[in-house]
Amino acid sequence: MCLCIPHKDPTKTNDPEAVARRCLSVRGVVPMVQPNAGDAKAHMAYAIDLAKKVGLCKVGDRVVGVHRVDDSAVMKIVDVE
Repeated sequence: MCLCIPHKDPTKTNDPEAVARRCLSVRGVVPMVQPNAGDAKAHMAYAIDLAKKVGLCKVGDRVVGVHRVDDSAVMKIVDVE
């Protein structure tokens, strides 16, 4: 799953819908669009909830989340509750 979110900085142009459309061309990627830009923890919880709803994961599974903090990429492995 790829969670496409708007950029927090209004001077940066980022169209999450366009990113989601481009992700459709990649095999195995399920793009989802989140309308608001919150913190990384909220994004991860939102993505896990969506994944559970559509059957991509279930309680007890582990999921990997990759996101950006400042200029660094961060990878998290989370147990689904």
